[in-house]
Amino acid sequence: MTDRVLENTVVRGTVRALTDGFAVIEVEAGVAGRVPLAEFGKPPAVSEGDPVEVLVELLTEGKDAVLTAVLSKEKADQLRKWDVVAKAHAAGELVEGTVVARITGGFSVDIGLRAFLPVKHADVNPVKNPDGLLGQKLQFRILKLEEEDARVVLSRRLLVAAEREAQKSETLSRLKEGVILEGTVKSLTDYGAFVDLGGIEGLLHITEMSWSRIGHPRELLTVGDALEVMVLKYDPATGRVGLGLKQTRPEGEAQAKARRPGLRPLAPNPWSQVEELYPIGSVIRGKVRSVTDFGVFVGVQEGVDGLVHVSELSWTQRIKHPGELYKKGDTVEAMVLDIDVPNERFSLGIRQLKPDPWTELLTTHPIGSVCKGKVTRVVDFGCFVEIEPGIEGLVHVSQLRDERIENPRDVVKPGDEVTVRVIDIESDARKVALSMKAAQDEEFDYRETMRNLEKEGRASFADVLAGKLPRPKDGE
Repeated sequence: MTDRVLENTVVRGTVRALTDGFAVIEVEAGVAGRVPLAEFGKPPAVSEGDPVEVLVELLTEGKDAVLTAVLSKEKADQLRKWDVVAKAHAAGELVEGTVVARITGGFSVDIGLRAFLPVKHADVNPVKNPDGLLGQKLQFRILKLEEEDARVVLSRRLLVAAEREAQKSETLSRLKEGVILEGTVKSLTDYGAFVDLGGIEGLLHITEMSWSRIGHPRELLTVGDALEVMVLKYDPATGRVGLGLKQTRPEGEAQAKARRPGLRPLAPNPWSQVEELYPIGSVIRGKVRSVTDFGVFVGVQEGVDGLVHVSELSWTQRIKHPGELYKKGDTVEAMVLDIDVPNERFSLGIRQLKPDPWTELLTTHPIGSVCKGKVTRVVDFGCFVEIEPGIEGLVHVSQLRDERIENPRDVVKPGDEVTVRVIDIESDARKVALSMKAAQDEEFDYRETMRNLEKEGRASFADVLAGKLPRPKDGE
């Protein structure tokens, strides 16, 4: 037997011949063996004279003391790869491999050797889409080597956790309200999207995605999208981060070309010019976007809705719910009442498009005039009478009759038509004082006197009737 070639060792030999599906390899002068060409790949990448490393599995001595070797190139390759992996493990280095298959409990990974990646070590978070890892070339940390079984166990979670911790430190150094950061959409919910800023996730609420109203985040975003987002809120105590997408601004052409590929382009802030486009007092025309208990939202332009509060719908009509007058999709005209850009509030009014009947009441129903109206309500202190559509006046219990009335319900009831005299009007306060007993006095005419009293600032007509001033005598 030779002293140089040993069984179970890897040696360098030379290809001497290719014949009958085998490569004849000489590992030492007078010592050769055959290796199937299949071990050199498909098609076989080998030629006569090529050097090649092989594992000497067995040496046998034949006639005339000639040694024949049982050789394996595949096993030699595996042993060399094992040595590389073992050295990387000892040095704490990373290895690169391709996820090739899902197997029980995890994944099979090709790192030159077949290695096992447990599912719990695939990522820091549970893997929601295991098939999404297949075919990916990734880096791993070697978790364990089992030489007896030639088994390698990998971990990607340890690597990702370390990377995220490093990213987190770097992100925290830049994290403050008002800054714009790059991030990646990690998941979508009905109420928003979670964006990875680099080791830290922030919530991008649906209301902060677009200046326009959207029904679901998937209308704008998909998982994996790269975004530029603004930090709106950051609480170091809880680690919660609130993000905004609509607040970022599109750049000029030069800056846009320099942006990282894949970042989603954004629309400009529609609130930036509303004060110029819609001055206070101007009239807009738009469609009703929604109807709520407190008012009607009208589309002013894309991304800007104006609110017509229920109190601004009509001068006189009593409206329990705006839905009595409007429905979604209706086209309406409204006057611009106020714009609060910082708080994104746009106030509109519909009643302002018509004259305020209260401002004309002193002309149509001057103090001292007599008119007819219908009793709408009876209360303990009197009754309310509608003298114009939507305009009611109060007949105090003292003004029902000359005699004392304990219960107004003994005198009038809802629906009664009565004759009343206007004794006072407060247009700003939307109040009208009426008198039924004064309406019955045909000689009751103190308009000129009241004009004199009002000029002197002494009293109102109601004060006279209430006895606070003496009634003027005839001819005064």
